[in-house]
Amino acid sequence: MPRPPRDQFEALVREHHDAVYRAASRVLADSATAADVAQDVFVRVLQGKVHLDRAESVRATLCWLATMLGNNARRARRRRERHEENAMRTGERHDPAGHLDDKDLQLAVQRAVDELPPDLQLPLLLRCQDELTFASIGSALRVSESTAHERVQRALQRLRQALVGRGFAVAVGSLPPIVAAQPAPASPLGLQSRLLALAEGVPMAAVAWGRRALVAALGTASLAVVAFAANPFGGAPGGEPATAGPVVAAPSGAQDPPPAAPAPNRTVVTPAIPAAGQEPVPAIATHVFTGTVHDAAAWPLAGATVAAYTAGGQKPNRIAAATTDAAGAFRLQFRDPEFGARFVRLAVIEQDHMLLETADIALPHDDTAEPLRLVLPAAAGTATSRFVLAVRVQSSDGNALCGVPVRLFSANEPHPYPGQARGEVETATGADGTALLGGRALGAKWLFVDGREAGCAASFTPFAVDRAGNLETRIVLPAGRTLAGSIARLDGEPIEWANAWLEDEQSQLQHPGRMQPGGGVVFTGLGAGPYTLHVYAKDCSAMRRTGLRPGSAALTVALKRSDDTRDVGEHMGELHGRLVDAATGATVSFGAFCVEVLPRRDGESTLLLDAAEPPGPSQTMASDARFEQFHEGGLAPGRWVLVARVAGYAVAAQEFTLGEHTMRTDLTIPLVRGAEVRGTCTDAAGRPVPGASVFVVGVGELADRCLDAWRAQLQASERGEADVGAADPSVSVAWGFSDADGSFVLRAVPPGVAVRLTARAKGRELVVLPPRSFQAGERVDAVRVQFAVR
Repeated sequence: MPRPPRDQFEALVREHHDAVYRAASRVLADSATAADVAQDVFVRVLQGKVHLDRAESVRATLCWLATMLGNNARRARRRRERHEENAMRTGERHDPAGHLDDKDLQLAVQRAVDELPPDLQLPLLLRCQDELTFASIGSALRVSESTAHERVQRALQRLRQALVGRGFAVAVGSLPPIVAAQPAPASPLGLQSRLLALAEGVPMAAVAWGRRALVAALGTASLAVVAFAANPFGGAPGGEPATAGPVVAAPSGAQDPPPAAPAPNRTVVTPAIPAAGQEPVPAIATHVFTGTVHDAAAWPLAGATVAAYTAGGQKPNRIAAATTDAAGAFRLQFRDPEFGARFVRLAVIEQDHMLLETADIALPHDDTAEPLRLVLPAAAGTATSRFVLAVRVQSSDGNALCGVPVRLFSANEPHPYPGQARGEVETATGADGTALLGGRALGAKWLFVDGREAGCAASFTPFAVDRAGNLETRIVLPAGRTLAGSIARLDGEPIEWANAWLEDEQSQLQHPGRMQPGGGVVFTGLGAGPYTLHVYAKDCSAMRRTGLRPGSAALTVALKRSDDTRDVGEHMGELHGRLVDAATGATVSFGAFCVEVLPRRDGESTLLLDAAEPPGPSQTMASDARFEQFHEGGLAPGRWVLVARVAGYAVAAQEFTLGEHTMRTDLTIPLVRGAEVRGTCTDAAGRPVPGASVFVVGVGELADRCLDAWRAQLQASERGEADVGAADPSVSVAWGFSDADGSFVLRAVPPGVAVRLTARAKGRELVVLPPRSFQAGERVDAVRVQFAVR
């Protein structure tokens, strides 16, 4: 690639220098060295040595190069750090609770990631921390998309195995967000200006690498040994509760305010001084949170993680974390979050279990603010209720089982799903077959012991933690059973990709199948059953078969194409048909995500869409594909609502009731032109209300329940307690927002049924206009929505 023009190079620096620095800092703890690596990346770009013109993702290529260069410096430093770490150890503790407190999942994950081979580590970090697609990763690493996907999966499997060896049991599906949450510091002040100066021709690369050698030499020569003593049960010295001041209470309920411990010393941050000839670096806002964490009995919580997450309606991204000291004190410091977030929430996490989450806290926030005092809810337990449960796991022949995942669930739910819900605490058995599970909340629990990888069945039993202190129990796992079979297509074509699993019909525990060459599949670690078989394969109809037990006849599955409307082979419920213009009868083409089938809720409304169970927020891939028929499968027996959204028409909905293996073909879903409604949103004084959302709901008891849920969601949002990832109370129909002058336009309002215009705005009561029916193609102007004074 030729040397890029100056304006193009400066654009690359401004857009990607943060990501490049983060990529380097993932493998280099020293910020100065990471900055030097970032500089070397852009020096190579400036010299035309990086072929960005061939890359599908410029960001992926730059991050990959930064990681590769950082690896060279990391290898020598890793040996030095291990030596220093061993020198700082003061001996092993033999108290079970103290041993449990030494477990640090985040540190274990970081070490496990560092120990991955580069061909697995790089794709994993690019995927989890930089959120690149597999296609972009493949482009950056010069491998195929499928190879990138396979390497990420292998990395996750190796991470899980490494964590089990360190005493942690983490599901593979839970690892990506944990890897993404690993500390990735923002680029230092002045780095952008330093990189932009490269375009002026300043020869800085040799100086940078020389400084790295000097830093490495000085780091080897100096070693600081720090001793830290903490009460493993969170108590204050002398056995007395600590004292403290103002409280930030959890949304779940207020606690009596115990007085606060003294705030920790403040750290003065000195801004970087720009080099001569460079433009001054603009100030970047830094936010500081100080405070203490106590339980409901006023005991300080030591060794817990206090993390800050973006809030205020944004996705909760973790942006900073700190660990409480023996007095429960913490200090969080971070720069302005990305994407302009102006609110954060603080969470208190102990052994990967969230004990408390605050309401939204507005930014900016500095160290002159009153120290926070976070008080755990009573349900989280106190220092006086802490327990350590020793679970001894054996096979049916009496041998101790090592590396078996063990999880403890609260029994608040009738029956948690081990493969889907997170336990209160999770770990794995050691060499003697014993797992230590700690907690602070007494009561009824579920104890899940997963012996499948050890060739045994899983155990899922109720267990009562009725007192504090040391407890123990013994779990004997029977030998796991096996069920094997084959999966094939009716048309004889090979299956490119398939996902098959068995689900225990009593515990809902899922057993993934291992696919064999030629379409074979094997399930291991099974109990007595019965089980439900689920099979999904590329371009094939999903199937489900119930009542399977190990030891029965060989399993055979025959799949048909998903667009095959013949009722042959095994399949779940299916709907096949087309969309037509109600006025002309002509077939209407539609996009990839225009048709969906949603469960039908109980209740009645004039608008059938109110009865469709709204899906949660999700991301969809962009697609230019067009279709003239829909093929919706994988539907369980029950009531469903098919929803069609096509531009230029009102949202269409049609209800279906399906039985086991029921297929409906040759369906015709009519599309009608919607009405257009225009109006204004004002307050009681006639002033415009901008940013209000306006939509429609039907009439009936189900519609009234939807409106009550909308009101509750609005109130929760104003309290800072809204769940950003939750589904809306009803399916959005004819949605619009008011402009700066309060005007709004609703298009494609469903005609022919009674609907109510509804409007919501922050800090105001929900407005619901009287029912009204519109005609197809009708235009209605001057509708006035007036918000009352709260």
